[in-house]
Amino acid sequence: MGKWLKRAVSVVLLTALGVAVGLYVQRRLQESQGPPMPPEFQEKLERRSDVAERVAALAATRAMLKSDAEEGVRRLRALIAEAPASPEASEARLILAELLAEQGKTSEALALLEPVVADPQAGARGSRALLLRAIIRGAADPATTPGAGPAAARKELAAILADDAHPPAIQNRARLELGLLESKAGDFLRAIATLTPLTQRNFPEKAAAYDAIRQAIVGQARRLVEAGDPDAVIAFGEDMLKKFPDLAALRGDIQFHQAAALRQLGRLAEARVAVERLRRLPEAAQGAGRSAELAAELDRINRAEDATAATRSRAAFLKAKAEGKDGRASFEGDIAADTTWAKAQSPLVLTGKVTVAQGATLTIEAGCVVQFVLGARLVVQGALVAVGTEAEPVRFTSAESKTPTPFDGEGIFLADSSADERCRIEGVVVEYQRVGIALAAASPTLRRCLLTRNGNAGLLATDGAEPRLEDLCRIEANDGTGLRAEGASPIVRRCLILNNGGDGVALAEKAKGSVEACRIRGNRGAGIACDGFASPTIQGNEVAGNQGDGIRCNRFSQVVIQGNVIRENHGTGIRCTLDSPATITGNLIEANRDYPLTIERSDGVIKGNNILGNRPYGLNLVRSASPQIEGNWIEGNGGCGIILGEGSAPLIIANAILGQKKAINNATNLTIQAKENYFGEVSDATVDQLILDKGEERTLGEVVWRPRLSAPPPRPPRPTLDLPPMP
Repeated sequence: MGKWLKRAVSVVLLTALGVAVGLYVQRRLQESQGPPMPPEFQEKLERRSDVAERVAALAATRAMLKSDAEEGVRRLRALIAEAPASPEASEARLILAELLAEQGKTSEALALLEPVVADPQAGARGSRALLLRAIIRGAADPATTPGAGPAAARKELAAILADDAHPPAIQNRARLELGLLESKAGDFLRAIATLTPLTQRNFPEKAAAYDAIRQAIVGQARRLVEAGDPDAVIAFGEDMLKKFPDLAALRGDIQFHQAAALRQLGRLAEARVAVERLRRLPEAAQGAGRSAELAAELDRINRAEDATAATRSRAAFLKAKAEGKDGRASFEGDIAADTTWAKAQSPLVLTGKVTVAQGATLTIEAGCVVQFVLGARLVVQGALVAVGTEAEPVRFTSAESKTPTPFDGEGIFLADSSADERCRIEGVVVEYQRVGIALAAASPTLRRCLLTRNGNAGLLATDGAEPRLEDLCRIEANDGTGLRAEGASPIVRRCLILNNGGDGVALAEKAKGSVEACRIRGNRGAGIACDGFASPTIQGNEVAGNQGDGIRCNRFSQVVIQGNVIRENHGTGIRCTLDSPATITGNLIEANRDYPLTIERSDGVIKGNNILGNRPYGLNLVRSASPQIEGNWIEGNGGCGIILGEGSAPLIIANAILGQKKAINNATNLTIQAKENYFGEVSDATVDQLILDKGEERTLGEVVWRPRLSAPPPRPPRPTLDLPPMP
């Protein structure tokens, strides 16, 4: 039962009770043959009885409209006819006008509203009538309904917004309706400006406003494309993405129109990258029905590029070669016997799929350059020996040298039949491929390799692959993820994973393995992301300056995080969510911008860490997070050392909790065990002030902090890292 209906029922019951008492008194007086009742009292009783009946009738009619609309309309008309000036009749007019408008009876609906609009005592009901009148006029045809139409409705809605005598809820609805009408009229920029305030707080209209803004932005982008102003499309799109960063569905729409604009400007490589980035997104993020449009746009880009001197596609390269304009050697097909590609032959262009068959070995000499046209791929079912040097690496790159993109080739694929023991991949550069190196149940060792400027990932390991990356491999500046493992167990040691467009390392779908003694810096996503029952060991790394979290563990991951330096990440230092009980020991977690540690719906162990100088708090435990927090040094973390919320009940023991405004904030109603911790050389009264619990607010649970340590516990040692040098 809704709030207003409950109130109406209460009014009915109280009024009826008052009337019954009055009638009882009247009858008793008459029976006792006393003096007659004063006329004004009799009139008052009759008015109360009428009001009660009308309120009860209105409530019953509201309920009836769902089951018997025709009878409900008849009763509303009767109620209006019986007492046309009553508040109940005004409410009935609003209900009936809305029903009639839905049935297309616009003139009758508007006529019903006029007495309510004209009533100076109508108050909030009058505001509702004004709003409803504007909405009905906005949907009506001015040719058949004088004074109606979108223009008249926009004027009325703007007047409601300008008059603060109207309730805020009415003004918000008027703002939404006005924005919708402006967008429908093609006044897209004005619509965006009108609707934006509804997105800045949690108003009921927020979701509808966001949807309308998205439609207005798409409309304006299409208008700019049709006007032949690609630069304006790009500038407008970038402005909207900054203004509405939370509108995820918008990004796909904007990027699609930007890609078309870039193509119109002749910036074909940029257009290709924009389309390919959209294609790798989930379908929901691309935009409804967008996959066919993306394929068509990519085809337009290919045709436009083939008309230039570019040799990115197979057809363009072969045409140039046939005309004598390109003298590079080329190859595609199967390699059934041992084969060597010499430096003297290079550059060698792969014009399609090249497969090294089982039992065969492809050897590539140092200094050799292998180039890929669009769609070309090197598939290894036998063995690959590619050993370069620092001065002369083996380079796998794009066939288009002037404007290469991260999606030109399809990269190197080592199948499960490849011979791990015979494969040597050392001193190799892989660039401008959709995926640099992909491994399915293959487990080669990579040394001193550089995987860079690739599209979806620098390296992808799946299906139980167990590759080893060591000896200063660099996975750097890839457009998407640096290294991704799904159901695989990579061993990554002393590598550099830098400045990738997504997560630095992503371990998912029961991935295991380890990441050890690596520098993981400057990635746009998380430094290391573990998801879906992943259980790797992350040890002795520097995880710093990433745009997302330092280390993120999600969906039943069980990760060992030991002896790392995790600092200056823009997100959380370590975040564990959705039943991910990590073991977090011996780390230095400092100067992260969004909590050093967030544990959500997870347990685990947090022991022997230095947690220093983070913002806005220290440990953030939410939604039934109950780890063991032991032997940590928690100092200088802004507002609070440990904050507990939503059913969290950790064991907090033997920690030093110093230099925050509050040591522990218990925002739960549970009793928290926090004995034997050190709060500094302060009195018990001061410790009481450092603890926020039921001592300050009765609804909160207690923090049991006595006995406490009188001297600081041993400070955990800072991790000693053995890291590779930066380039």
